[in-house]
Amino acid sequence: AFSNISREGRSSLPSARTETWRRIQDNRAKLAEALDSIVRNDNLFTHDPDLAYTVSWALTFHLMEKEPRRFSDYVHQTSQLPLGHELASVDRLHHFRSVFGRDPAQYAPLI
Repeated sequence: AFSNISREGRSSLPSARTETWRRIQDNRAKLAEALDSIVRNDNLFTHDPDLAYTVSWALTFHLMEKEPRRFSDYVHQTSQLPLGHELASVDRLHHFRSVFGRDPAQYAPLI
């Protein structure tokens, strides 16, 4: 489960996002929906940036801690895209699945 304190004792979630995290962590269906959304497109960042940044932070923290090699591969592959190139929603989801072997929504019970 996602913790607000890293093993070094530092807060892993910005304090401004803590209340949003508390609110969403108990609603796994909404968390799963938000995880899927942030991978597929940037709409949640426009419509509910607090939720988008909180869920992004939690997923990133989890992937860095629990799947660092895959996370590194994902970032590396993404960085190889031509500057300004935007992937279609289906391609973004496929890319995520190809690296992590699961849908982003499946991380809801893990973070």
